[in-house]
Amino acid sequence: MSKKVVITGIGVLSSLGISTEDHLAAIKEGKSGLKTPQDKTFMCNFGPIPDYNPGIFIKNKKAIRFFSQQTMNGCSAAELAIRDAQLSLEEICKNSHKNALIIGTGITQGLKPLSEAIVSCTNTEGIIDYDKLGNTGYRLLPPLWMLSRLPNTTAGQISIQNSFQGLNYSLVNGINSGIVAIGEAFIAIKDQRAIRVVCGGSEDEIFADYFCRLSEESLTSVAVDASRPFCSDSKGFLCGEGCSICIVEDEDEAKARGAKIYGEIIGYSNYYIPDFKKLNSLNGIANYFEKSMLKALEMAKVSYNDINFIQASACGNPKLDFAEALAIKNIFGKKPFITTAQSYVGNTLAASGAISVAFASLALQANIIVPLLYTDHLFLDSELSYVKNKAIENESKFCLVNSFSYLGETCSLIIKKR
Repeated sequence: MSKKVVITGIGVLSSLGISTEDHLAAIKEGKSGLKTPQDKTFMCNFGPIPDYNPGIFIKNKKAIRFFSQQTMNGCSAAELAIRDAQLSLEEICKNSHKNALIIGTGITQGLKPLSEAIVSCTNTEGIIDYDKLGNTGYRLLPPLWMLSRLPNTTAGQISIQNSFQGLNYSLVNGINSGIVAIGEAFIAIKDQRAIRVVCGGSEDEIFADYFCRLSEESLTSVAVDASRPFCSDSKGFLCGEGCSICIVEDEDEAKARGAKIYGEIIGYSNYYIPDFKKLNSLNGIANYFEKSMLKALEMAKVSYNDINFIQASACGNPKLDFAEALAIKNIFGKKPFITTAQSYVGNTLAASGAISVAFASLALQANIIVPLLYTDHLFLDSELSYVKNKAIENESKFCLVNSFSYLGETCSLIIKKR
């Protein structure tokens, strides 16, 4: 696997905005996009994407009305990434069978879009009559209602919109869907199954029924200032909307068309922790996180001393955040600077790891490392180099991106500045 794989385009949507310029400006200022929801009934979405016109980015305007938020965001971010990479339709069509898509998705709508059919088949005691729902209730649903609920609709629509005819599949890997899609795109190019891959993660809007399940497991916070990544007094993570799509390419192809290069992906690991919910030992969890980072270092053929900063996974879950801090200390000591994207946009679920990759790539190019937004009661504060208060200027060469989830998924990616 001798091919070098580079990132040439980024399209990112989050509560910070709908462009790389919006995001870079916000993180330089240390500006969070999180805010308390106006709807106090179900306080589930603390990081909504600002209103935008998807028709600016999606070629088939008539199709938009059938899209879920996830598909709309994914298609829009893909178009932003293609524009950022200055990838022309002529270039795409020239190698249409070598252009691939690997898109990670998560929630494909909750019960709300089905509410009219469900309510019509629910008796006075709140019990659903499933026979009635199957025989007559479903007729209240729009004809193409199923399309918006399929996890591969986003990848399919991106392909249709842009004439990509190569490798095309969707990943549903929980919180890590987006970053794993980028990692698998890296492997696909290394294996010469593609010369270029549109990859990343897109998440749907945060539905109340899903949020309630998270709340029942005490995973979420109900106040912006109570969610503090890497802080011992954090009450959980905040849910936010988001999407991040990257264009990754064979370096030779990128150079041949004069593309700008954000960075080179050089290492990747992807694991699942067995029986994670039964694992109560923080040292035990940290051991798995160490394994993820060490395997990525091994593939990248770089030393732990080479890593300049870590775009951490920390989301405000004290159990996961302490284990990640401990794992970082055990491998790297105090050398690398540490930051996290989730201070700014919350936990964007299936898009979170991909958004971290976007943050890391932008920071490498801008020669900055952005700060944590909360710095009281940080885990192992005296033993680690957290970035505090304001962004620091740093000409970093290597960045490690982590994505560790409450479901037991672990993924690490290493990016080299180019």
